[in-house]
Amino acid sequence: IGNLYVFLPYSVTTQSTTVQLASSNVESYTKVKPVSLSDSTISYGPYSNIAPFTEAEMSVHGENNNPMLVVTRLERVIELSMWGNIAVEETIDVAHKGAQLKGSFSRYEYQRE
Repeated sequence: IGNLYVFLPYSVTTQSTTVQLASSNVESYTKVKPVSLSDSTISYGPYSNIAPFTEAEMSVHGENNNPMLVVTRLERVIELSMWGNIAVEETIDVAHKGAQLKGSFSRYEYQRE
C-alpha cells in the first residue's frame, strides 16, 4: 500500500510507475487508468500534469514464497592492541520473516484444496 503519485511540493509534468513482482500470481491491484499487467510487471501511467502533494492509494497484493532474511541483531566488536593489531568480531542473528505458516501442516487439508 502506498501513494500512486510521487509526493512532491511542486507540480509534475509526466509520471510513470512500474511495479516488479516476485511471481506472476497477482491477487489484486489498484486499477487507475491507464494501467497494464503483463506477467509479473504492473505499469501505471503515464499520468500528466499532477498537482503538488497529490495523493491516491495504490495497493498491490501478490504472491511471494521466497524466504526473506532479516537481521535481528548485529554486534561488532573491534579490539585494538597497544602493538597496533586489530581484531574484529561480528555476531549476526538472522531470522526468516517471510510467509509464515498458519498452524501445523495437515495432509488432509492440503488434499482438499
